[in-house]
Amino acid sequence: MKNAFCTFIYGNYYRFIPYYLLGINKNYPQASILILYNNTLPEIYKKLIDTYSNAILFEKVGEDTDWLNNFNHRGAAKQTLRHVLRLDIFNDFDNIYFGDVDIILLKEEYSLFDFHIKQAKKSGLPFSNRVRPLPNNPETLSNRLTGLHFVEVKPYYEKMDSVINEFMNNENYRSDILDKSQRNENVLYYLCMDAFKFNPFQV
Repeated sequence: MKNAFCTFIYGNYYRFIPYYLLGINKNYPQASILILYNNTLPEIYKKLIDTYSNAILFEKVGEDTDWLNNFNHRGAAKQTLRHVLRLDIFNDFDNIYFGDVDIILLKEEYSLFDFHIKQAKKSGLPFSNRVRPLPNNPETLSNRLTGLHFVEVKPYYEKMDSVINEFMNNENYRSDILDKSQRNENVLYYLCMDAFKFNPFQV
């Protein structure tokens, strides 16, 4: 199977790239690393990425996405874009793990990909994530997933592509999703719900 890690970066979060690359390359050397940046990366970081044969950089990702600056979410609002990005290179992989650049992946007893493949199979969905509980009521589920999102590429995008296209091109649909979302993980929840009609208690 061809596996990839993918992270979307904006602002000065690029300073975490060395640690992100190091953790993945040490513990998952067979996996590819897709780094998506919303601007032009400083040259020193480009040179570092070039030293990793399994890492690929994409710059100016989403630079024409005007709506991203027209709403106010708590936390990492710009990370909303990572949930609706659809790069052609995604089709080169069986599985992609979307995560944060400021998280270091350490060695574990089991493969992260094997774990999430089993979780996806258990739920009957082409993705693996968790619905977050409400912060003030941990026994009640929120309308929010986590930002760590594993997908089985082909079956996931077979249903998600139309939802992503609707979000990107239909202002009314996009506004409805954004208006009822406080964080970017809420957006991911609503998009996945529209695509897969999943049971929150089984994810």
